[in-house]
Amino acid sequence: MSLEDKRHTIVLLQTGRDKSSRTFSDFDSTADALTGICSMYEKLLRELNPHLAEMTYELDDLFAYLDRLPEVSMLIYDPSLDAYTPHTRSWVKKAALAQLQGLAAPMR
Repeated sequence: MSLEDKRHTIVLLQTGRDKSSRTFSDFDSTADALTGICSMYEKLLRELNPHLAEMTYELDDLFAYLDRLPEVSMLIYDPSLDAYTPHTRSWVKKAALAQLQGLAAPMR
């Protein structure tokens, strides 16, 4: 599966210890879902650092954020199965790396 595929994707997150912090977001594609995860992290950074006008972070920072979440996974629609296939935190991190590398490639 390519990240360019337009497959409906559901991101499942648990942001705290309490199960009531479980949430989901749905996206039109896996690429959009990965961008959404990055946006969630960037929003958290802005909340934690409201005095900074500009923010930067490393891939390791994003991965540490994902590792701190009690739960993070994706369900990606597979039309050949007519069902959603689950993807783990590890897969999400690899997919985020691939997408960010693809975004950085034109800048080289």
